[in-house]
Amino acid sequence: MPHTRSVTRAALFASFPLIIALSSIGRAPEATAVPHPNLTIVLIIDGLRPDSVTPAAMPVLAGLRNQGTSYSHAHSVFPTVTRVNAAAISIGTLPDRNGIVSNSMFVGEVNAHEAFDTADYQNLLKLAQVNGGRLLPSPTLGELVEKAALRFVALSSGSTGNALLLSPEAPNGTGVLINGGFEHGKRVAFPEAINETIWRRFGGINSDSGSVSVEWTERVLRDYVLPELHPGVVVDWITEPDTAQHKFGVGSEQSLATLKKVDDQIGLLLARLRDLRLDASTNIIVVSDHGFSFQPASTNIGGALARARVAPGEVVTANNGESALLFVKGHNPATIKRLVAELYKQTGVGVVFTAAQRPSGAGIRCDSDKRTGWVDGTLSLDFIRECNPRTGADILIAMQWSSDRNPFGTKGTHVIATMSEPPGGAASGRSGHGGLSPWSVGTTMILWGPAFKQHAEIAAPAGNQDVMPTLLASMGVPLNHAIDGRVLKEAFRNGTNSTALTGRTHVIEAGRGSPVRLQYSQILQHIYFDAAWREK
Repeated sequence: MPHTRSVTRAALFASFPLIIALSSIGRAPEATAVPHPNLTIVLIIDGLRPDSVTPAAMPVLAGLRNQGTSYSHAHSVFPTVTRVNAAAISIGTLPDRNGIVSNSMFVGEVNAHEAFDTADYQNLLKLAQVNGGRLLPSPTLGELVEKAALRFVALSSGSTGNALLLSPEAPNGTGVLINGGFEHGKRVAFPEAINETIWRRFGGINSDSGSVSVEWTERVLRDYVLPELHPGVVVDWITEPDTAQHKFGVGSEQSLATLKKVDDQIGLLLARLRDLRLDASTNIIVVSDHGFSFQPASTNIGGALARARVAPGEVVTANNGESALLFVKGHNPATIKRLVAELYKQTGVGVVFTAAQRPSGAGIRCDSDKRTGWVDGTLSLDFIRECNPRTGADILIAMQWSSDRNPFGTKGTHVIATMSEPPGGAASGRSGHGGLSPWSVGTTMILWGPAFKQHAEIAAPAGNQDVMPTLLASMGVPLNHAIDGRVLKEAFRNGTNSTALTGRTHVIEAGRGSPVRLQYSQILQHIYFDAAWREK
């Protein structure tokens, strides 16, 4: 049986510095502003760590944080990768419900032999087809906004798959979806009339091409979407600083320059809102999809597969770097147990998750009440919200991490999984995300505008799954079906007293000798995963 105990966050987390800054970004909305704004904008800044938002690096965003409400304990959804969090933001549910369990996934009807990349929207369209026509199972933010007779527009300077998850019903006629690289030379948006207008006036661009893609997308937002489409809700995915941080590392000269470029774009957006006289009636919610870690070392989990005597084609791997998913064809219990045993022999492997129930001939069996996996020494896929009978893996690995600093003095390092030994045994040396460390889990969350408190920092836990219900509540749009996120009432201008709102932190343990641990924070019935690790 697992052991659960309460701990303080200080025992695990190094505190991210709270830097209060005033910025010349224009006036904050007055308390007498309209109760439901004319416009809500969600800015999702890819890979933005909360400790990167400083007056020196990002003066505009730091000013928004100071003027509005910020969360010091905001969470990415695990695995801490882009498309998992795009789905959670879009639908308000976690991977076990929405089916998007990783950046790459294995569904036999989409690709019978290997995992497919969710960065390509064509792969997600195939997944929607095999799902009976829907990519995500319940009404999305875009559908609910459009049902309330408001126009919904999603833009992304990231991958086409990332874009589609923000508004998956746009190809079917619900909402507007814009990405510069859907089909080179042909499509930059849905629906067709808007695609033709954008293509004629702005051309296209290779999506997910860093700052160039960001600049194109933000220009379309400022010069066309806001003044001509008159949206009620805009979701704007800014793909930097993710690209720069992957390549150069958090705190590097190049990534700091990219932060400044992103901040400049936010400043231009605020200026455009003032020009259109929308600033006093606009809410802005700023979040990031995940944090970032330095990755100086790797562990060859491919060797574990070989030692477990896995037959060719019997196991499909979806690797996120700091985490990895193993799909065992036929869900063979003996194969799963051998794999777990071999994985735990490797020091770079942190925590292994398996389903709560031993698989049967019918496939994966989920039991949300159990916190340990069916294989001894593992924690439960069900509790971590990754057990999905259709798209879920049989094994999920969270790699080891530390709070050591990277070459630029930024805390957070992580071992990554590889499928083969790097040439010469060299370490990775790159930066990334995907794991269950506080550095990859910790995200930025800022709420600014007439609906939200001013000059407030809230320590209660929150997560990306909370964006959808909070946005809808701020606009008075009803939500009539079950989701996993909560309305962040404590952030509202006349909401709960945030100083009286606290979350409790717990640790689950499993295994003997070298136990594995999972820390989570809880508020009411809502759980947010902080970190997982294996004791040395």
